[in-house]
Formats: sequence, C-alpha cells, structure tokens
Amino acid sequence: MDRTEYAQPALFAVEVALFRQLEAWGLRPELLAGHSIGELAAAHVAGVFDLPDAARLVAARGRLMQSLPDDGAMASLQAAEDEVLPLLAGRTHELGVAAVNGPSAVVVSGRVSAAEEIVAHFAGLGRRTRRLRVSHAFHSPLLDPVLEEFAAVAREVSYRAPRIPVVSDVTGETAADGLLEDPGYWVRHAREAVRFADQLTHLEKEGVTAYVEVGPDAVLAPMARETLGGHALVVPVQRRDRADALALGTAVAELHVHGVSPDWKAVFAATGARTVELPTYAFQRSAYWLPSGPAATPTAGGGGGDLERRFWQAVESRDLGGLATLLDVDSAQEADSLNAVLSLLSAWDHGRAAAGTLEDAPLPEDDGGLARALAGASEQERPALLLDAVLSAASAVLGHANPNALPADQDFLDAGFASLTAVELSGRLTEVTGIDLPPTLIYDHPTPAELAAHLHEEMKRTAS
Repeated sequence: MDRTEYAQPALFAVEVALFRQLEAWGLRPELLAGHSIGELAAAHVAGVFDLPDAARLVAARGRLMQSLPDDGAMASLQAAEDEVLPLLAGRTHELGVAAVNGPSAVVVSGRVSAAEEIVAHFAGLGRRTRRLRVSHAFHSPLLDPVLEEFAAVAREVSYRAPRIPVVSDVTGETAADGLLEDPGYWVRHAREAVRFADQLTHLEKEGVTAYVEVGPDAVLAPMARETLGGHALVVPVQRRDRADALALGTAVAELHVHGVSPDWKAVFAATGARTVELPTYAFQRSAYWLPSGPAATPTAGGGGGDLERRFWQAVESRDLGGLATLLDVDSAQEADSLNAVLSLLSAWDHGRAAAGTLEDAPLPEDDGGLARALAGASEQERPALLLDAVLSAASAVLGHANPNALPADQDFLDAGFASLTAVELSGRLTEVTGIDLPPTLIYDHPTPAELAAHLHEEMKRTAS
C-alpha cells in the first residue's frame, strides 16, 4: 500500500463500501465533499460516473502518478495560504500549494530542495512543520508530464449530472451545472490544490450541522473540527486505534444521540435483535453493583437519625423537590442553587462510598451536573472541579473505566492521545465549561493539571 497505484484504488474502494453501508442503514447525506481521491468516490456515489468508469479513472490516476520519478516531497505547515504564496513566487515550476486544510494549515508539494526551504522558513518562525510520508509530490507541478495521458482516459468516461450536490475541492463551492461532467475538470482536480477549508466553510454556510468522515481512518476530522469550531459534530466512521466494527458502530451511535438517526431495523436486520419495553419510571442514574471487597463504608452522615438519612437519600437520588422540602426552601426559586449543591454533595458522597468498593467500578457520567456545579462554585472550589473534569474526560476519551486513570501530571501524548482524541477531549470540555476550546489544547497545555489551570484562567477571563 506504499505505492500510490495501489493506495488510490484501495482508498476509493473503502470509501465507497463504507458509504454504501451507511446508505443501507438509512444514513443519506444532503451534500457530499471529498478530499483529493475522496472526491472521485463522492462523485461516483452521487451518480456522476458508474462503478466501472470510476474504477477506470481511479486506476489510471494511480498508475500514471506511480510512473513519475519519486523525487518529490510534501510538507504540512502551520501557516496561512497568504503567508505561503509570496514564498512561491518565481518557483511555481517546482513547488506549489497542494492543500489548504484550515485557516493556518497548508500543505506544499514539489521538489525536495524547494519544499525543505519553505519548511526551514516557517520552522525558523517557531511554527509547526511536518514532512509527509508520501511516495510522490501530489497536486504539484511534478505531475504535469502525465496530465495529458490522464486527460485521454477521462475523455473515455461517461458522465451524468450528480443526484446529490457535490462541493468541489478545486473551487471550494458546490459544483456548478456541468462542471463534474467535464473531463478537463478531473485533470485540474489531480493537479490543483485541494481547498478543504473552503469546502468546510461553504458547507457551514449551507446549513450543514453534522459532518461524517467516510474513510479508513480519522484523518480529516481533526482538521474539520479546527476549522468549524468546537461545537460542530464531526464523526469519523473508522479509526486506526479501534476495531472496524466497533468504530463504525460507535460512529452510528454518536450520530444517533445528536439527532442523526439510522434506520435501526436495517442496522439490526441480520442480528436477530428485537425491541423490548423499557421501565416506565425515570432513571435515577444510581449504581447497583455489589461490593466485592470489605463492607461498604457508611454514607456520609450514616447513623445520624431519620432526618439525616432522608437528607442523604435525597442527595443520592438527586431528588430536588425532596431536598427543598427538607431544607424548607422554594424548589422553583432556588432550583439553580439546589442543583449546584446536589452535584457537589453527590460527588463528595460517591467519593466516600467508592473507598470501600472496587476502585475501577465506573460511575455514571454527568456532564450536565458538573457544568451546573462549576457555574455555582466559588473561586476557591472551581480549580478542583476543573481538574476532576479534565481527568474524567481524558480517561473517558482513552476508554478507561476508572475516571481517575490518568495522573494529574501525566503528559497527554505519553498517555496515548493523538489528534482525534485531542479533538474529542476539547469537545467534552467545551460542553462542560461552555467555552469554545481549540483542538490544540493538549499541545499547548500538555498535562491535566496544566490544562485545568488554563481552563480556570479562561473561565475567570470570560466572566470578567
């Protein structure tokens, strides 16, 4: 798969297969967009060309690019396109912009020496740079020798108007009538820059609220999240750190809980699954695991009389009305204060109870309760709550059952975080704090303790 003549058809096949699976489950997009080879997959599923013609075009593209000398390089830069373009003046015969993936994420492609000069320039400014592991300089002047032969193959393909609108990665806008049916467009598509950031901006303007990355790994999702902001729903259907079926099922579940639901009968059609009646009472989110160690420690205030017992029962069951009655206050007028008190007392009581039970017994998540607790917490209480929030969210993102699996001074990258898990952590903390947080949090604040301290300062700044 290191050879592009095989990698391009393989990517196309995986993307089309995943799209068809989602389509069979009732998840059908209103718009499509693709990044480089991904746009050929998008055009095919949109009906622009049938599968034999699509395969012919993709195979020719990979074969012709493979035939070129492997003397090119590609590098990603932490820079805006306007910063890069002046440096390319007079050298567009050997170097070009291959992709604009975000407001400050550009990929250059071309001769090795030319690319290295650009990398050295931005590294000298303290910017992040990375040489990409590729066999050829894609979307660069080095492709020019094979473009005419590729155009000849493109002219043999039969084209039709798309049934689903496709946002072009060449123009960054919805493809105009006739554009995708023009063989010359696909030649430009192979040669010119991928304008991924413009595609995302256009999709957002079109009212798109859910973005699904259909491919073998979560490559585009982190870049999309950075461009769209922390509140966008961006879901990859495959991840290299998870089994295929688990990643796909998790993606469908995440879409469902955010209002983009599949046809569940179709999802479970071959499994023999059936629906069951749920209890008619409201769930109280209480744990019922029996302790396997020493006898459980009595709950706070245990043995202190009937009134105290009822008080802690109200806390445990999060009974707002019952607590208001015991405290002789108006539950409607004091709802916010009571919610904050309930969250703090419940968390404290669970911490005492957990000392006598298995340490790895997972407690239910309650981001809403934590958010309310933060809102009602004093300046002195907030740092500890924020550290708990960071540790709990980080442990959950990494798949740990124990919310305290990560030490406060553990480096996020050493703990196993990568670009996508960084984005997920940012999203969770955005929901808890109400602050729109960037996906680069763990790089700027590399431990839970440092990140919690940063969040505390951000909350103070926002409040002022």
